[in-house]
Amino acid sequence: MKKWYLLSIIAILSLLLSACGSSGNSDKTYIVGVDTTYPPFEFEEDGEYKGIDIDLIHAIAEDQGLEIEIKPMDFKGIIPALLSDNLDVAIAGMSITEDRKEKVDFSNPYFDAGLTLVVAADNSDITSPEDLSGKLIAVKKGTTGADKADELAAEYNAEVRLFDDSPSMFQEVANGNADVLIEDYPVVAYAIGQNESLGLKIVGERLNGDQYGIAVKKGENQDLLEKINDGLQNLRDSGKYDEILNTYLSFKEEARLIERASSLKDVNLMENIAYAFPFLLEGLKITIIITVLALTIGFFIGLIIALFRLSSIKLLQWIGTIFINAIRGTPILVQLYFIYFGLTSFSWISMEPITAGVIAVSVNAGAYIAEIIRAGIQSIDKGQTEAARSLGLTGGQTMRYVILPQALRRMLPAFANQGIISLKDTSLLSVIGIAELTQKTEVVIAKTYDVFTLWLLAGVMYFVLIYGLTLLSNYVEKRYQVR
Repeated sequence: MKKWYLLSIIAILSLLLSACGSSGNSDKTYIVGVDTTYPPFEFEEDGEYKGIDIDLIHAIAEDQGLEIEIKPMDFKGIIPALLSDNLDVAIAGMSITEDRKEKVDFSNPYFDAGLTLVVAADNSDITSPEDLSGKLIAVKKGTTGADKADELAAEYNAEVRLFDDSPSMFQEVANGNADVLIEDYPVVAYAIGQNESLGLKIVGERLNGDQYGIAVKKGENQDLLEKINDGLQNLRDSGKYDEILNTYLSFKEEARLIERASSLKDVNLMENIAYAFPFLLEGLKITIIITVLALTIGFFIGLIIALFRLSSIKLLQWIGTIFINAIRGTPILVQLYFIYFGLTSFSWISMEPITAGVIAVSVNAGAYIAEIIRAGIQSIDKGQTEAARSLGLTGGQTMRYVILPQALRRMLPAFANQGIISLKDTSLLSVIGIAELTQKTEVVIAKTYDVFTLWLLAGVMYFVLIYGLTLLSNYVEKRYQVR
């Protein structure tokens, strides 16, 4: 059995070290973080990233001879990703604020924005901040809009509700579940122009005069920041900057932006489904791949930890117990953030989002699988072990050839249940930019603003996949007569 434990320790160390690597600063491709649910600045269309920010950073890179790679992720995770060196640059309609300047360095401003109040089209009660008393304000997490909402809520005794993306809060106000939302005026105007059926309108004057900037980690990459500023100035001088803006914002005045609604065709439900289905299918493929990988790795982690728990060696028992209690006692989202943002804050550890996602789901599943295996092994009568040992089998051979084959049959229903749980857990990986089904749905919603149809379609896809897994589990149980 000691050989098994030695191999187990080596396997765990190998899994942990496989995610680690050098993050040297030689000639490199710069990783650029964007939020692809923020049109007209960033969005995905026909499998390509588009928008003012996307075109602008590509043009700057071309002007300065830089190699860049676009990495989409949740907005609230962009600055943490910069600080943990998972990103080199961030361009995501990010307002330059004093609080953010304490953590990152900004380029020269590249866009004059400003927050505005937005209400349902038939709402005549709110026309200015003075009307917010007792009202519910919808805002996006981690934005200057959220800061402004907190300020107004304190001043006018209002309530604030936070959302992960702009389309969700648009729908919240349109449905009447929130009274007003706060968002940058070009984003709102673009949304209204793209989909008049949203039933929203801008009211009152702009609440501030935000300016957007391109960010790098504070005190680092100053040469890169200088190149970004030089490239931005060259684009302004050549007229390329105005050309990019005019591609997405043909009219700079709010009123003219809103007028676009009358010239745009409303897209019906079936057209939205036909448009979204290929994208969601791509996300579903990633979901399945991550689930299969995570469950495979999680099974071996669980097997190793279960053997630790059952070991007569106190140290191994202690390791197994601590691992299971730590993982089962914390939410998987916390584990994901710790792995992707926490571990990579060390300069000698670097990993792609997909790697962090697989590790997080694998480790989480492994803790639960370990308990499934432990319970399954302990359910086998001790006489089986005694009989095997009397035949001359070693402890390892007894476990491999006698105990585990019988225990695995009893574990099948619990394994199937854990598989379903892990599959649903993959939806959380969207927060670090993994393009699984949930993230793909959010991206398409940011383009179409059809929240109901697309979340329904995503739900149907999840249901079909999970129901298929349930049927497969039932078949396997009957095939092997699991009792």
